[in-house]
Amino acid sequence: MRVPTVGLGGGVEAREVSTPVGTILTFSVNGVSYTLAGSVSAAELEAAARSLVR
Repeated sequence: MRVPTVGLGGGVEAREVSTPVGTILTFSVNGVSYTLAGSVSAAELEAAARSLVR
């Protein structure tokens, strides 16, 4: 199974799994790995992730 990716800016790519129940994103920035999950839309979680990439 291939997990879709989404660009977060600054050359950072995140793996994203989105369902009607919620979304999970995983990505790394400067050697630090992040996993974000929540009962929110993909767009909302991507916005939160982008704030960590800045």
